[in-house]
Amino acid sequence: MNPSRILDLASAFWSSAALLSAVELGLFAHLDAGATAAEVAAAAALPERSTAMLLDAVTALGLCSKDGDRYRATPEAATFLVAGRPGSLAGALGYNARLFPAWARLADAVRTDTPIVGTATYTGDDPARTRAFVEGMHQRALGMARGLLDAIDLTGRRHLVDVAGGPGTLAVLLAQRHPGLQATVLELPGIAAVGRELVAQQGMAARVSHRDADVLVDDLGAGYDAALVSGLLHREPAAACQALLGRLAAALEPGAVVYLVDVMRDASGVGPPFAALFALNMLLTSERGGCHADVDHAAWLEATGFTQVSIHRPTPPMVHTVVRAIRA
Repeated sequence: MNPSRILDLASAFWSSAALLSAVELGLFAHLDAGATAAEVAAAAALPERSTAMLLDAVTALGLCSKDGDRYRATPEAATFLVAGRPGSLAGALGYNARLFPAWARLADAVRTDTPIVGTATYTGDDPARTRAFVEGMHQRALGMARGLLDAIDLTGRRHLVDVAGGPGTLAVLLAQRHPGLQATVLELPGIAAVGRELVAQQGMAARVSHRDADVLVDDLGAGYDAALVSGLLHREPAAACQALLGRLAAALEPGAVVYLVDVMRDASGVGPPFAALFALNMLLTSERGGCHADVDHAAWLEATGFTQVSIHRPTPPMVHTVVRAIRA
């Protein structure tokens, strides 16, 4: 019997830390044409010795090549790890980096069944952390949008309600794809304030608006013919999810379409591995969060007045499941 797999798992965070640190320090932005460690260190205002050590590590991880003393980013790293480039994940990975301290205390969270990072700190109470959280959501949504938008068909729809839609990124992208569509994003005031700025920066304020609301208790409005619930239900227990969908059904016109988008477990209730680990992430960062199965989402919809329920499971590298239904 070989312990290699266990040892690899035990040190897997070393690789994550090397990647996230290189992104945070902006190293890949200096490696398109190749550069020495001294050149990268000078450009990034870093010490040469430690910069060389980190460059060697990300090279060993396959994110750079090295010819003599010159490093060059791989096409993959140059595409996804340089801030400001189309499709960049650099901003989104900042969220992962900020969670490193919380993951180091996972055993404490399991012992106490309480989060390490309180939800309120990044949903309004702490303005700087809230802004970082919302901007990170925006970047992650942009990163996943390419594979996700094709699973959401709003052809002919007039008014979308984006329930707890954060920065409104998906609402903006859907409105851009469907010129006749208006969208209302319901969000907590602190998050909505940052979301309005982001929507305005994209030139879509005339068609995508934020309305301050706690969707678990406040009125959702009425008259919508489409709804999107993305990245919300994993934060709540099953009873709260079904109750929200029942209230959403009352806000929708007959024949309205609803899309639930989230990280979901499969029918086994255990896998896939990303979903099981994502549930632990929610343990660390929310009071009631977890990760529900796709079949549970479908059952909640059927129990609250929706029909024609279908499940679109993710194809790697996508990790989000899409559940579609029609308001009866």
